[in-house]
Amino acid sequence: MSKLALLGGEKLRSTPFPAYNTIGAEEEEAVLRVLRSGKLSTFLGTWHSDFYGGPEVRALESEWAAHFRVKHAISVNSATSGL
Repeated sequence: MSKLALLGGEKLRSTPFPAYNTIGAEEEEAVLRVLRSGKLSTFLGTWHSDFYGGPEVRALESEWAAHFRVKHAISVNSATSGL
């Protein structure tokens, strides 16, 4: 069995992967729409109608749930919060 490149074996790839930008006009407009609204999430950390976030947060969660064909999708502010 050959050694992994990490352990001194031969490298399989000699050139970097090509750059790929997944952010297009649709994503840019969505970000600008949120920034121009002056409200990043409308999330309130207390029981209130905005407890689950504002319309943009709820729309994001609904679209992700539909995309991944799951019942629920919950957004969080960081990976640590997600854990």
